[in-house]
Amino acid sequence: MFFFFYFSFFITNYSLSQSGWYQLNTGSTRNFSDVYFVNENTGWCVGDSAVVIKTTNGGLNWAITTAYNNQKLVLNFVRFADSFTGYAAGTIYDVNSYYHYRKLFLKTTNQGQDWLLLESVPSDYNTYYSSISLFNRDTLFLSTFNQYDSGPSYGEMRKSLNGGINFVNVSNLTFGGLTSLSFINYNTGWASAYCANDVYPYYWDFIYKTTNSGTNWILQYKDSVSASLIDKIQFINQNTGFGISEYNTSSGNAKFFKTTNGGLNWSVTFTPNSITYGSLYFINASTGWICGYWSNVDSTTIARTTDGGQTFQKQRKTAISEYISSVYFVNSLTGYAVGGTKIYKTTNGGVTAISKIQEEIPCSYKLFQNYPNPFNPATNIRYQIQKSSFVNLRVYDLLGREVATLANEKLNAGEYEAAFDGSNLPSGVYFYKLTTGDFTEIKKMLLIK
Repeated sequence: MFFFFYFSFFITNYSLSQSGWYQLNTGSTRNFSDVYFVNENTGWCVGDSAVVIKTTNGGLNWAITTAYNNQKLVLNFVRFADSFTGYAAGTIYDVNSYYHYRKLFLKTTNQGQDWLLLESVPSDYNTYYSSISLFNRDTLFLSTFNQYDSGPSYGEMRKSLNGGINFVNVSNLTFGGLTSLSFINYNTGWASAYCANDVYPYYWDFIYKTTNSGTNWILQYKDSVSASLIDKIQFINQNTGFGISEYNTSSGNAKFFKTTNGGLNWSVTFTPNSITYGSLYFINASTGWICGYWSNVDSTTIARTTDGGQTFQKQRKTAISEYISSVYFVNSLTGYAVGGTKIYKTTNGGVTAISKIQEEIPCSYKLFQNYPNPFNPATNIRYQIQKSSFVNLRVYDLLGREVATLANEKLNAGEYEAAFDGSNLPSGVYFYKLTTGDFTEIKKMLLIK
């Protein structure tokens, strides 16, 4: 048994997750675009080839379905009003030209097992659904974005009061392509927009607000000097809202937006890493996460703030190119993130669970037995490293599948302790493996519930 497990280390596809985030085994090899959960256990992810996967036990197991019979359909986002009724939207691409040529909107009323096609519309050259705001099973707002090869961007806002059977244009929005929506109630919401044009100024950013369910819009923010597409906005309440733009042409950094007076004024700062962030999720006015893609050796795909965006702490610093397209939290500790073929989860807010317990330089490398052992549900793993080096500490189940990454970073010489929480794992034997430089050691531990 031990031989099989040891061999499986070499054939397991490692994730490069930072402490606090661990990769889930979904059974799918598709690329994921969006994730949404209605509670800690029940959630859905969508992606290319019209794939929809669902879990009802916090990501331990996933059921895979196909929402539409077209392998070219890429589902961009998914939202559920409750555990039964949800919506997904996407685009069928022309593989020869890389343009969108048909946009589709789908609905399920049986937890995502079957999907009804509500709308299949030619995309007018390069139009796609950009965002959805869902209030209940029947009431929702939908936005689109379009960009021609020449001419300005444009988009439209549409509303349905009967579960997506019929839509009406809320208003003829001519200020650019809509990129994101955020409503705090049926009447009050915000929309971000972006316009690329052939004449100067070539790029515009906009944020608009409505207080009458989209009939009228008030311009609150405009930038034609250092504009960049605002990928996501989110309001926590009527006063506090946030936004993130993926890339700024003048600075090379993503822009972070914040308002505390309902959008009358916006503070705009630059994120600490260049060309990185493209999405966000805030659980309250103080705590939130931004995510995006790896671009250089100092960038990170997930970062967290606990002071409303004044500072961000890196949580996933990767060593290879990676993209996190969406992150969603059900509370301040439990969250999910998707990007590429991977889905990650955290049960401690993504916080690094490593503490240095001794400054004295050890005379050797060593991995200690965890304590307590057996444990339920948490235990501590102590290790020492002789010199500054890149340290990797991972936990695996009996089949060699990775269930957690407790360290994946460069550490100075010293003795360290990492906390491991098995709350969401079944009872059984687990192995933890320390790798640093030429040193590798594996130990066994037992979770009993």
